[in-house]
Amino acid sequence: MIYNQVELFGQLKQNAIFKLTLNQDSSPTLQETDFDIDVQLMVSFLKCNPGEIFDQDLQMFSLFSKSLNWLSFSCKLCKPGTYTLTDPSTTHKCKICPFDKAICLGGNKLAVKPGYWRKDSLSDNILECPDGVSSCLGSLYRNNYIPSGKCDTLRTGGLCDECIEGYLKIGKKLFFIFSKKLKIIHQVVLIAKKMLFITSDISSY
Repeated sequence: MIYNQVELFGQLKQNAIFKLTLNQDSSPTLQETDFDIDVQLMVSFLKCNPGEIFDQDLQMFSLFSKSLNWLSFSCKLCKPGTYTLTDPSTTHKCKICPFDKAICLGGNKLAVKPGYWRKDSLSDNILECPDGVSSCLGSLYRNNYIPSGKCDTLRTGGLCDECIEGYLKIGKKLFFIFSKKLKIIHQVVLIAKKMLFITSDISSY
């Protein structure tokens, strides 16, 4: 015996016990001599997942010729073209995608376009890379989703504005380090850039 289209309602992040009673009226397979069968179900209502919003909807139904209103709560995934990065239990609206800087795939997938970068998957502060598309390749790289964006092979760090070990950046050009003197210059440049990045990051709050 299979029942389809059964809906159970409860409070999110809570457990609920449902009692089902089977008798001849609800199940034709039971004979008149059979006893009623009571079944108790323990149901856990999960919390919303990242990329979903806590949605509430006003429902109406009739009971004994009276119209009753009640609020229905559910988790809804943000559609493509919108996104959310905040706690699902406190979020009631999806944000509109910043189309000039990113592609929103729905849910919490905010993919930065080539030439842009963001700190991590929880930040929607999208920054333009100093060296543009030559250093920042975007979040959608070779069919992979990289939240902060993919840096060029020889680039690393915030805004993809640093070189990997063994290279020195002067202007927009990269140079292979072949002497100890250049290595020292490279280390000084890296420290200076990190200090500038930390200062600008603090001032943005």
